[in-house]
Amino acid sequence: MLCITTGILILDTSMNRIYYQSIAQWMPFMNLGIFIMIGVISLISQLILIRFIRIKTIPTARIRTLGIGALLRSMIVVQGFIMVILFTMIFQIALEQRYYTVLLTILIIISALSSMAMMVLLATKFFFWFKRDHNSAVLLYGISAAIIASNIAFGTFLVLKFLEEEPSVTRPGTGILFPYIERDLLMNISFTGYHTSLISGFIIAWLSTVLLLRQFGIRWIGKFHWAIVVIPLIYFLFL
Repeated sequence: MLCITTGILILDTSMNRIYYQSIAQWMPFMNLGIFIMIGVISLISQLILIRFIRIKTIPTARIRTLGIGALLRSMIVVQGFIMVILFTMIFQIALEQRYYTVLLTILIIISALSSMAMMVLLATKFFFWFKRDHNSAVLLYGISAAIIASNIAFGTFLVLKFLEEEPSVTRPGTGILFPYIERDLLMNISFTGYHTSLISGFIIAWLSTVLLLRQFGIRWIGKFHWAIVVIPLIYFLFL
């Protein structure tokens, strides 16, 4: 189910890249169907993932020491809120052909705060492990996690600024069109920070993975192996 969700999200991202060029202009009902499908599968995937984590997280003394139990419970609550809001939006879109923009705003804020918290926690753990083991791949992963957390913060701020210009109720044909907003100093800093952290975070994470593969003795089969490894980087930077 997780693989299916990932594949559909990749499809949705690819469609978003050509939104104004083709699909969205003459296939609005297809977009609505894909959105509902992604939303339903995401809900089901979250339920399955939460159940899987609860089964695999055995309540041992070590886990209680790390605070994983409390973290799991908090994430279940957060995911519960997200699922309720997402289900409400899907219900409104499917039956009423509209949704309240404030629901999207709340959904973005909750998702962003939980994502930033997880990235900061992950970065802290990586830096702690690097202090103990002095592994360069672990250090790069920690830096990448910290940069991704900043990218989420910049991106959330920009999206919320765009949503301020949207009507309170979004209907078919209106959509979130990202209207022109006068770019003051804060907006310029946010745009620069978002694009810089997006690119640098991905590149550092990619370098960390390459370094980790080499450390674990993965055999590099000449140029063919490097070509496979470089494909995600090329796709991210140029497509």
